Amino acid sequence: MTKKIIFLLSILFSISIGAATYIQGEGHFFAKDNDSLGFVKKQLLASAFRDVMTKELDSMGLDTKLFWQQYDKKFEDYFETIKLSLKEKYKIDDPNTSQKRRGNYQDALRTKRLRAKSSYGRLQRAIISYSIKKMSRSTQMANSRYLSLNARVDKKMLRNFYFKFTREGESRHFKTLYVSTNFNLKSMTWLDAGVEVESDFTSVVKEHWKNWLKQNLGSYVDNVELTDLLSEEKLNAYLSLPEDAGKTIATPDADADSAAPADEFEDSLWLKVTSTIQNLSTNELLGERKYKVSGDYVVLDLKTNKLVRHFDFVTESKSYKTEDKHQLSSNLASLVYRMPMVDFQELGKSLVELPPKMKRVRLTVNNLSSVQDLISLKNFLSNKGLAQRFSPSLDTYAGQTGRIILGFQGENEAVKETLIKLNNESLGNDRKMVIESPENPFILSIQKIEEEVTES
Repeated sequence: MTKKIIFLLSILFSISIGAATYIQGEGHFFAKDNDSLGFVKKQLLASAFRDVMTKELDSMGLDTKLFWQQYDKKFEDYFETIKLSLKEKYKIDDPNTSQKRRGNYQDALRTKRLRAKSSYGRLQRAIISYSIKKMSRSTQMANSRYLSLNARVDKKMLRNFYFKFTREGESRHFKTLYVSTNFNLKSMTWLDAGVEVESDFTSVVKEHWKNWLKQNLGSYVDNVELTDLLSEEKLNAYLSLPEDAGKTIATPDADADSAAPADEFEDSLWLKVTSTIQNLSTNELLGERKYKVSGDYVVLDLKTNKLVRHFDFVTESKSYKTEDKHQLSSNLASLVYRMPMVDFQELGKSLVELPPKMKRVRLTVNNLSSVQDLISLKNFLSNKGLAQRFSPSLDTYAGQTGRIILGFQGENEAVKETLIKLNNESLGNDRKMVIESPENPFILSIQKIEEEVTES
């Protein structure tokens, strides 16, 4: 039976591979006489892969010109340090450097640049597989080489590359980082930690965390606030809102192209730290107590309800003298404080990698036959607005009229242009999206596609 399953899976796998779409790519490279065959082939492949990815990005409706401009710009920034190192090595700034040495510098610079460019960003990971059809050279210019191939592309990975290189270094900035803490005790009381009242221990740790986060994350977060029970209830209620609610309540008299109102928690983060302190053993004779401290933390993006970062503390066991209660609580509090600090250092990097804050507009949609029309339009915009990272959500529905909040990145004009291009396009059934007025593409209607009558 097992052999039959493996055989059937292998057949299905081969069928799926055979049915995959291949894209033809053309590569060109002008070689020098001393370039090795391996070097030339690598440059031809890089050129052909670029051609394939350009065609795939075009088919996905993304701005290929912008992508390659940003890719090339970031490569030049990256390569600048390599270039400076070579200039220093060959003493290019020294007026006494010979012409021969300067020529060697130019050769080394070309080779370094081409090798680095062919692998920069590891874009080739988006090529699932390829087969070379032909390698040739020009009959008129022997050093002009050509390569043609067929390749399969991982669309999801290519899309991720697109957004990575077109973000222009923008990153999210947050209004508030909310910090919640939970201290659990096992096989002990707070008296065993050297304090009579819990807050005498926890408030010190929390304040130190708050001050460190405020000092080190100031580039990304305006405020750091410790939560209480009331604010945690509000945060949990906010997170429980459905995604399509848009986290906001639209005002009925708002202009169609006005931004949706900001929410108290929308541009904020929630850090939840859990620490567990366990009494492993107490040696009354030596006046020592052994503790084990463990825990974790999570950071949530309140706008998207998504996990930004998670870290499990490396569990530590320590023994402390119990005679001096103040010293005991101080030592134990220092241990608890240090547990997440190893990874707190990396938190800023996670915030930098988050996509930039989205702008938003409201779309008024008329002539709806049912709420399904609104849902179809929402899905249609998600698929067609990749270049501006369209993120539509349902806002209101009232019979024949509804509203969609359209999240996007980039300029307002680019959004208008995209919507105008989508005018009269099918939503995937017998309905189409129609812009009621080119002057205001944020007011749409859903109309039935009329079948063309042909004369016999």
